[in-house]
Amino acid sequence: GFSSESGSTDQIVIPGYGEILLAADTRDVMLVLPNPSGNPCYFRFSILLKESGEVIYTSGLVPPGKAIEELRLKRELAKGDYPAIIQIETFSLDGSLTPMNGANVETVLNLR
Repeated sequence: GFSSESGSTDQIVIPGYGEILLAADTRDVMLVLPNPSGNPCYFRFSILLKESGEVIYTSGLVPPGKAIEELRLKRELAKGDYPAIIQIETFSLDGSLTPMNGANVETVLNLR
């Protein structure tokens, strides 16, 4: 886990991702992006194509214990393997939405 920048002892649990299988030639995909229960923060997920840095998806705020299960990409991707980064930004739950530590998780989008 990660501790917040304020030095709090609250730990942020960041999920890992292996290769992600998705359907090609559609913007609507089934992909679970969870914010584990017990986290002291909201998550906002972005998916970026590693080579270009293009953001192909950005979520709203996801509270602890909830997940995004379906999402709509900004554009369709053809069949192939796409090195990608799942960027996880974290924000405090106290109403101020103060940014906290986040993470960049590398993965491969395998579109078939």
